[in-house]
Amino acid sequence: MKFSVIGADKQSGKDVKFMLEAKDQAAAEQDAAARGVMVGSVTAVREPESDAIALVDEPAPVAVEGAAASGLSSHGTITLSANSPQETAHSADGHAKAAEQPAAMEYHIVMNQALYLLEVAVNKYIKDGWEPQGGLTIGSSNNALQYFQALVRKRK
Repeated sequence: MKFSVIGADKQSGKDVKFMLEAKDQAAAEQDAAARGVMVGSVTAVREPESDAIALVDEPAPVAVEGAAASGLSSHGTITLSANSPQETAHSADGHAKAAEQPAAMEYHIVMNQALYLLEVAVNKYIKDGWEPQGGLTIGSSNNALQYFQALVRKRK
């Protein structure tokens, strides 16, 4: 059975998302922990029926930043390094290009489903010169709580 795992790399604190095969959810959590991941959530992935027609082409697996040491990879159409303040995000066609003149200030929102993992990430951003903007925001999506923190930093 396939499981989608969302968490953070224990060494770097960076968000990771990947899929793995396991006999049940508990085994998937143990496997992820053995790979050096602090698990935020583990969700069973429904296998497509063999005679079903795919409406969307799946892209090739993409390496997840911060997970190279543990050999993890991610599937799906996501923006890589979406939580990266270093402007290293990579997106598909159709996104607006960055303005020629850089802004005097950067704005970033950190999101996680586990409050502890959000705290770890926000503390890392604070060490990198970011300042929390406003309080913690809590939202719900698919019956799961999500925690958000806005951050700002003056451009150098």
